[in-house]
Amino acid sequence: MNASTLPPPAPTAARDLATPPVASGSVGGQGLKFVLIGSAGTLVQLGLYGSAADLIGAQIASALAWLISTLVTNAAHRAVTFGVRGHTRNRADQVVAFLTCLVGLLITSLVLTRISDADGPSGIMAILVVNSVVGAARFGGMRWWLSAAGQRFGTHVAAAVNAARGSWDQHRRLGGQPH
Repeated sequence: MNASTLPPPAPTAARDLATPPVASGSVGGQGLKFVLIGSAGTLVQLGLYGSAADLIGAQIASALAWLISTLVTNAAHRAVTFGVRGHTRNRADQVVAFLTCLVGLLITSLVLTRISDADGPSGIMAILVVNSVVGAARFGGMRWWLSAAGQRFGTHVAAAVNAARGSWDQHRRLGGQPH
């Protein structure tokens, strides 16, 4: 049997490990991908917002448009921008990305409350400006989180959460009595 007829290698746990972003591309290449995916996500968000703001109000339309576009773009950023594949840390990566997007939603909501014509072109412009500024910060934050240093930090956070959960479970088993 020669090399061209060998079966593909079996999946291994090592292949499911997240590849740190520094190993999966240059900052410039990742930055370009981040901008393109983020811009597409912003267009989806703006389209959804523009379609729904008159019907359901600026704040609700903003939140729904944000949620839908966030879920799609976070998955795309993880896989395409940063080249992270596999299931290892997927949940933690999604939570961190979601939380960084939540900051953007909070800022957008605050800005929209200050605009008299928030359900019109002014609201769309505000969303565009906030997304641009917050997006730059998210790129740096996500790049760090998916790096080896961020993975180590995530491991420590997960260990602390698990220890707290175990302590809480033990406290409940004891009927809430001091131990």
